Amino acid sequence: MRKYKFIIGSIVVLLLIFYIINRDVNDTMSQIDISQKNFDKDDSLILKKEILNKLKVETVIKSKKRNALKLYKYNNKYNFYFTKIDLKNDISLDEIISFNNESTSQDVIISHCQLQSNKYYDIQFRNENLSSVSKIFFSLSGDEKQLKKIVHTKNFISYSLPLTTMSLQYENINNPTDVFVEASGSNFLFKKKVPFIVSFYKKEKSIYLLLLTPIEKETKMNSNFLEKIIKY
Repeated sequence: MRKYKFIIGSIVVLLLIFYIINRDVNDTMSQIDISQKNFDKDDSLILKKEILNKLKVETVIKSKKRNALKLYKYNNKYNFYFTKIDLKNDISLDEIISFNNESTSQDVIISHCQLQSNKYYDIQFRNENLSSVSKIFFSLSGDEKQLKKIVHTKNFISYSLPLTTMSLQYENINNPTDVFVEASGSNFLFKKKVPFIVSFYKKEKSIYLLLLTPIEKETKMNSNFLEKIIKY
């Protein structure tokens, strides 16, 4: 009798976990394919006009839970991921971001949505309500010998390296991961790892998260590229 109760209890727990992982995905996240000309206010606010002309909108995920998640193709060379994080206070970038050079793992029981994957990196965003934040814990791991931190201005910084994992958590480092990036299985096998660029651009009470990967691993990436596309 105890054996059957254990089996039934285990099934109930597994079903509960499955429900938590998948809850609200279909009801609250809608994926919208839009044409190249349909850029929104945030795009034109921070991206130079000549850059918009070279961007092709691939996927936009809109939700009541958070700001839009966007994937663009730039000049058939780069995958460009873009979203906005609202801030509670207008404070400096140095005060907001705490950097940790360490590997992280994805939260299993937290529901995530994934923009269209590329061949080399899986990029996921938490599918839960995201309010304004006051602290960002930014963790990064990969080829440390090739890691470059570029301080473009006091409000704009970039990190470039062949990436293994990247994650963002807010307010407390023990809180659930909101953004998680991981090198795909094939990327681990390459002798020469595929480059990855992550940038944070602060404008008033918002931080724009910009992620860049090559469409093909042979493509060379300029670590200053994201600086050149921003409208200061």
